[in-house]
Amino acid sequence: MTEEELEIIAEKIFLKIMDYQKQYDEQFKDEMQRMINETTQGNAKEEILLGELARLHTILAQLEEKEKYEQAAIIKRKIEHIENKLNRL
Repeated sequence: MTEEELEIIAEKIFLKIMDYQKQYDEQFKDEMQRMINETTQGNAKEEILLGELARLHTILAQLEEKEKYEQAAIIKRKIEHIENKLNRL
């Protein structure tokens, strides 16, 4: 085998390796993006639930201060529901 033939074979092998690497890089990038999206969505849900939880605690305190205990009990159940959702995240 001549030096030129070896060079051609080496070039073909190199191009194949680069092609495989490109495919693996794309798969890795896609997987990382999917993981980032899942994490971001999870964080967004958590932030929304925490905001709602804070709002309901404020309302609960106001209702208890006004001695509106029936309405406060409803708000308390909503708070428990949101806390359960947060615990499942």
